[in-house]
Amino acid sequence: SDELDAVSGMQANSVTVELQMYQSDSGLPVVRDGEVVYPSLVSVDRTTSTLASGDAAELVLTIPGLPVGTHHGLVRISNRDALAVDDQRFFTVTVRDASPVLLVAESIDEAVVIEAAINFSDTGGVQSGAQSGVPSNAEFSVERIGFADLGVARLSDYQAIVLVDPPAEVLRDSAVGDYLAGGGGVMVTLGPSLGVDAPKSDWLPTLVRPWRTADDGVFFQVNDAISPVTDSLAGDTPWNDFRVFQYWQAESTAADTVLIRYTATGHIAMLERVFKSDGSDAVGKLLVLT
Repeated sequence: SDELDAVSGMQANSVTVELQMYQSDSGLPVVRDGEVVYPSLVSVDRTTSTLASGDAAELVLTIPGLPVGTHHGLVRISNRDALAVDDQRFFTVTVRDASPVLLVAESIDEAVVIEAAINFSDTGGVQSGAQSGVPSNAEFSVERIGFADLGVARLSDYQAIVLVDPPAEVLRDSAVGDYLAGGGGVMVTLGPSLGVDAPKSDWLPTLVRPWRTADDGVFFQVNDAISPVTDSLAGDTPWNDFRVFQYWQAESTAADTVLIRYTATGHIAMLERVFKSDGSDAVGKLLVLT
C-alpha cells in the first residue's frame, strides 16, 4: 500500500488521487532524439476524498502483486490546484525473493498453522488438513522438517529457524548457538517434548522448572509494546480468552528483553535475546516462548 497525505488549499472539493505503475520494459527508458522515452503507464488504483480548505486526509492506495525485481510508479492528484508542481510523486518498489525459513516440528497440524501465520495475508488464511493456505506471493519461503532431520540441515541457508516444541537434545545443540552467533534468527516455542528436567544450554535462557497454574489459568500481558514483535499484539488482543495452564519458568539476564509476561505470576512468557560476536557486525536474535 502507498499512503498519501493530501493537503488542499481549495474550498470544499472532491480530490481524486491515482496510483500508476510503469510497465516493465527492458528497452526503456531510453533517450531518442534528445527526449526521454518512458515505458507506458497503467492505472492500478484510485481513490477520492472531499477536502475543505486547509484540511488534510490520509488516502490509502494499493499496489497489486508484482514479480521479483524493481518497479517504478507515481501517485498523482488528478485535480489541478494552485500549486501544480507537487501534484505528483514518483516512487520505486523492490520485490525480493521470499526469505527462506526453516520450520522444525513433529506435529504437522501445528506446523501448518504456524506457517500460515508467518505468511499471513488478507487473502491467505489458515486452512485445515494438509493445505496451509499460504499465498503464492508469500514473503517467506518456509521449509518444514522434523527434528530427526535437523542435524543434517545446513542452517546457514536460512534467514530464520522456528523450533516448535523441541526436545532437550535440540536445545543443547551448539550448532544452533553458532547459527545465532553468525547473525541468524531463532524462535523457540517450549512444550511437553522437553520433559520435566531443564536442559543445560549455552544459548537458551535458564529454565527453572515447569510451572502449573491455578485452575483458571493465566494469560499473556504485553510487557514491551514498542518491540516489532509485540507492536501489533498490544492493543485489542483478547488475551484472557487464551488461557495457559502450564509453562516453563525462565530467568532473564540484564541483556534480555522481556516482551510478554504471564498475569498473576509475572513470569516470563516471551523473551528476546541478542547475540553479538567479537569482530563481526552480525547480530543474531533469539525469541523464546515459554
